[in-house]
Amino acid sequence: MDKANPWEKDRVLCIIHRLLPCLDDRRHMGQVCRSWRAAVAPQQHPPQRPLPWILVPSARGPTFSCALRGCPTHDFHVPKDALTARYFGSYDGGCLFLAFGQTDGHALLNLRTNQLFDLPDVVGVQMLGHRNSVHIVMLAVTLSSPPEHEDCVAAAVSSVWPLDPRIHAFWRMERDVAVMATNGFTGPILEDVIHHNGAFYFLTREEDLHVFPVSEFYEYDDDKLKIPPMDIRRFRNGQRYYRKNVVARYLVESGGHLLMVVRFANVRDWPPTTRAFRVLEMVELPQEATDNEVFFKYTWNELVSLDGRMLFLARGCSRSYEVADYPGLEFNDGVYFLDDGRLQQGDTTLITNRAYPCRDNGKCTMATADAASRVDNFLPEQSPSNYSSPVWLLPEERFRGLQSKRRATFPAHLPGRFGSNRYTLADPQDLLNYEECEFLLIAVSDDDVEEELGLQPETETETTEAERGDASAVGCLDLVKLFGEVADVKLLLSGSWD
Repeated sequence: MDKANPWEKDRVLCIIHRLLPCLDDRRHMGQVCRSWRAAVAPQQHPPQRPLPWILVPSARGPTFSCALRGCPTHDFHVPKDALTARYFGSYDGGCLFLAFGQTDGHALLNLRTNQLFDLPDVVGVQMLGHRNSVHIVMLAVTLSSPPEHEDCVAAAVSSVWPLDPRIHAFWRMERDVAVMATNGFTGPILEDVIHHNGAFYFLTREEDLHVFPVSEFYEYDDDKLKIPPMDIRRFRNGQRYYRKNVVARYLVESGGHLLMVVRFANVRDWPPTTRAFRVLEMVELPQEATDNEVFFKYTWNELVSLDGRMLFLARGCSRSYEVADYPGLEFNDGVYFLDDGRLQQGDTTLITNRAYPCRDNGKCTMATADAASRVDNFLPEQSPSNYSSPVWLLPEERFRGLQSKRRATFPAHLPGRFGSNRYTLADPQDLLNYEECEFLLIAVSDDDVEEELGLQPETETETTEAERGDASAVGCLDLVKLFGEVADVKLLLSGSWD
């Protein structure tokens, strides 16, 4: 058999595709021509859970960068009043936690819908028999559920401004005053917070955990939030000695397990630069091991390998992903990190001086039997910002369609609009609020439908169960599969474009 021609057109296009360092550049190049799309199609399998992007502050407003190699940044639109905000976290679905006034004006912004949720700037405290409000600055936030859910509870590592003691702060969404745990302004320094297994977990500098079950929060007197008792989980091997290293600690959930990731910088370096990571898993000790240790019922077990996982670190919003779920994207396991300034200065010093370092971003590949640990830096040329440190942007999961086991219940007046036809003119705003109904509205010009959609549209496909591993693939529209999902679709119209 003759060897494949290395200069065959499709092969050359695939090589160029792989050399593009940015996933966004690859996506845009896929819109250049039909030949390009056909050549790279076998390499593109849109995952249901997109990977985070790096949101980078700049003088003209935030830009974003790909975490694959820390490519050059792309312009990114945010509302005008958010251009100079301090970003301190993110939430799934394109949501960002920000402080419009650096130390106040806390909010959660949904970048897809521009919906804004105001967050508290004060916490209620009981002093000398009187209830007072004390100003707080939020450092890390997480939610028990999406912010629009009625029962959503938020938890934050906050600083009482300007004195800087760290507190556990909690509130219901849409409330303007937070409440704090009963230990008040004293106690160990809080490093991170996460929602895991139905509870909020706060990590302390001593590497213990403070746990608050979400199901035990409740409101009384209309709008007052009652906090459950704090469960302190002490670890037998907590607060390790890290020699002459500056460290920062993070919590991340991975495969149902809770991990602590410790970030190292040498104290002799200035500015401190990330040198290595250690990843440890929370393990409950067996009963016989705790009989003589009243206080220590848990331990942190160090992992020697990430086993194909990618850990994206940030306070309040760390995420774990499986490399196997992203074939063809050239990601491999490791710890992906951003410059949050914690290795260099205290949080309040950064905010007061408005000098946020932005250069210590990158990826750490863990040590193996054959190779030492290695850190690759992203965006090393990035200058300090007057507004914010970089943050992860967590995109929305891909459109999942109306699944085969769900049935839509249409309001009685809606079928009347169709009459005897199976299609009708639509104003998108009229079709947004029908529960259990999902509409796919696509606007294209009459000039070149194929070019605009990036495919030759077919209203019905002959995809087999064997080809896609899903019986619901039969009858799935090409237009729906644009969004990366197979779903049963009952046709409203059929035909083809000339």
